[in-house]
Amino acid sequence: MGKQPSRFGVGLAISVVTLLWAAAMVAAHIVWHPTFAVTGTLRIAFAVAGGVLVVVGLVLYGWSLRTFNRARRADVLATTGPYARCRHPIYATWLFLVGPGVCLLAGSWLLLTTPVVAYVAARLLVGREERWMADRYGDAWRTYRERTGRFVPRWG
Repeated sequence: MGKQPSRFGVGLAISVVTLLWAAAMVAAHIVWHPTFAVTGTLRIAFAVAGGVLVVVGLVLYGWSLRTFNRARRADVLATTGPYARCRHPIYATWLFLVGPGVCLLAGSWLLLTTPVVAYVAARLLVGREERWMADRYGDAWRTYRERTGRFVPRWG
């Protein structure tokens, strides 16, 4: 069996890549301000949408984390709650809700590239975690993988 992922899975590696990119985009935004600043009524719309995404994302993140920790303590594959439809709801909430929400709140066109970089990093890195899950849980993992989406919930 492959090396067990850290407590954070590949999330720490995804975070490092994402934060480095975000820092570069913030620096570029500052250097070229106000070129990439969102202004006017669009700024208000960005703030409202960003706030909603962050709040919804944090609620879903908390639910996902609680579900994952219960499964981990029981030493079973997490397949209930948000895991019933999505294999990586913890990552997904950051990729599609919290991260984009924070970027919208920041009001910078440049920073909106950050969720794209985070998604690419996640796609490239999550395979390591999934290979370990396949080794650890065998057929249960393969069955689970067939009926769930990686980052986007699969319905029906």
